[in-house]
Parts: sequence; C-alpha cells; structure tokens
Amino acid sequence: MIVAANSLAVIGYMPTQDLTLPRGLSEMIQCTVRVCVPLLFLAFASSSMTKLVPGPFRKWLLRNRRYFGLGFAAGFAWQMVFILWLAIGHPEYYAEEVFSGVRDFIIYRLAPYLFLVAMTITSFFPVRRIMNRTAWYVLHWTGIYYLWYVVEITYWYEVSFYEDRQIIDYIYVTVGGLAYLARVGEWIRLRVVKLRSPYVRYIAIPSNKSRKGDSDHAGPVPTQY
Repeated sequence: MIVAANSLAVIGYMPTQDLTLPRGLSEMIQCTVRVCVPLLFLAFASSSMTKLVPGPFRKWLLRNRRYFGLGFAAGFAWQMVFILWLAIGHPEYYAEEVFSGVRDFIIYRLAPYLFLVAMTITSFFPVRRIMNRTAWYVLHWTGIYYLWYVVEITYWYEVSFYEDRQIIDYIYVTVGGLAYLARVGEWIRLRVVKLRSPYVRYIAIPSNKSRKGDSDHAGPVPTQY
C-alpha cells in the first residue's frame, strides 16, 4: 500500500507538468525525491524510534519498516525513469544543468542506485534466507547509512548554497538530522545498558552427577542472561 501510494502521488503530479520540456522533467525528478524521502527517514530511524515512542505507533513502525524501504525504492525507480527521459530526450540540458562530473555521478547517482537495487532484492525472504547473515547485515547497515548521507547532504547543499531554496528543503534537512540523532541516541542507550549490566554472572549450582568422593558442588557455573 505504501508503494502504491508513492506511485500514485508521482502519477498524479505528472499532468501538472509539460513533459516535453526539460523543466517539466526536472520538476518530476524533484517530485519523486520529495515523495520518497520521508519513507527513507522512517526506515532509517524506525528501529530507534520504537524505543522512544511506545504504544500502537511503535507496532506500526515495526510492522511497516520493510515497506518504508520498498516505498523509497519505488520512488527512486520513478526518479531513474525521469532522469533517463531527460538525458535521452534533452542531452544538452542534462549535460549543462544536471551532470556535474564523473566523481559526483558515481557518488550521488550510481552508488545509491546500486545499493538500493541490492537492498531491495535481498529484502525478499527467499533471497534473504540463502544469504550469509553477516553479509546481509553489512549490506543493509552500510546501504541505509549511505542513502541517508546522500539525501541529507543534498538538502544541506540546497539550503546552504542555492538561492531557490524552499521551506520543504529546510524541513527535510532538519528531519534527516533528527533521524540521525535518534539512531545515535539508541546507540548510546545500548552502550549504557551494556556497561551497567554484566554479561555473565557466576553462581554455584549443585552437581547433578555427584558421586561418592566427589565434591558436593560442581563449582561455579556460568549462567548467561
């Protein structure tokens, strides 16, 4: 449902733009980003927010975390469609106004899409089951942080260096920062809990296999909790 709503929002905005012009396609590219960015922030911060926001909203976040990511992926798929449309239909405009060099293309275009495709494919349970657990974790942990970085730095540049900044740009750069702080706060909480709670406690437990001549107790036995 989240993926469908994302796509409907993009489709609904298309009639408002002249897609025969570069400006109209650029507006659609911007629309796809603005529609899907909130889903990225929710996917990024949901695991931390569940500790901060109890109640039904917590269950809703946990239940839909995977779909937030898929919704974001759907938004980026729409973005790719309009970027290719612009690059093929108006190559001069794309080269002058959009393309900013090979380095930026790799960091801010190619790498995010590669991460997103890999994360989307491995989010489905049949693929996830056959993957090494550590490899899956590293991919998704690295990917979500990288995608957050690309989006956050994009909006930071927008509000810092561009003259056509809008209120939504300030909202997104702020919300992205808060999402990161939520993860940092959860990391700190876990470190504090770990420091305060010993991992292993040793207690004396009578041996079940005592024999004549054996000690009444088997000695200290580690109990994990």
